[in-house]
Amino acid sequence: MSHHHETTGPCANERSFTTLRSLQPAASMTQIDRHDLAARSEEILERVTVVFARKGFDGASMQDLAAGAGMSVGNFYRYFPSKLALVEALVERCMRDVQRDLAKVRDEPDFFVAFRRLIEINRESLVPEEAAIWVHVDAGAIRHPEIRALREAMECGIRKEMFALLTREVEAGDPATVERLEEIADFLVVLVSGLFRRFAFGDREAERERFDRLTTLVIDTARDRLDAVRVRHPLLDAAE
Repeated sequence: MSHHHETTGPCANERSFTTLRSLQPAASMTQIDRHDLAARSEEILERVTVVFARKGFDGASMQDLAAGAGMSVGNFYRYFPSKLALVEALVERCMRDVQRDLAKVRDEPDFFVAFRRLIEINRESLVPEEAAIWVHVDAGAIRHPEIRALREAMECGIRKEMFALLTREVEAGDPATVERLEEIADFLVVLVSGLFRRFAFGDREAERERFDRLTTLVIDTARDRLDAVRVRHPLLDAAE
């Protein structure tokens, strides 16, 4: 496993998240034009979620997506010139949501208590269609290198956000500590994602107790691993 410790830890070479070229306004556009274009694009994303979730990347045609958005195909192309552009916009929106959510727990006195509360809030607001989209993105990633690159970039971005939160608990002062914190971040992202997918498509009442029990196991395991790292690197707060 190769690490680039002079950067920020995990996924040092990942594709950066940039604004979609298809959505970048021309230099002559006013600030109001830019705002309206972004707002309209977000509205379209919301409308096509059901279509994309039902038919998937390969099954949904541009005509299907345009109809779901209540637009002509020509007008739809103005906002999303390809299905790949649509997937990229979904990935970018997901990253914004993750960054917003994790910012809520950044300054909490107990990261794991706050993180568990965040998990529970997102569980109760989970929309099956939204979860179905990511199943289709995973399937598309097997067949389409461009989607695979987007998916990997998203996962790397989420792990980096989690890694950054863990470094607020323990100083990542040497390569061994960086590697341990990366493993904890990866563990949390992979296991919590799996819990949500199971919950999204199962009987929610039947799955709720199982979800809670496994969430406790995941959180307790991550806390124990972080405590083991603290043996070598005391809490930052204790040094202040």
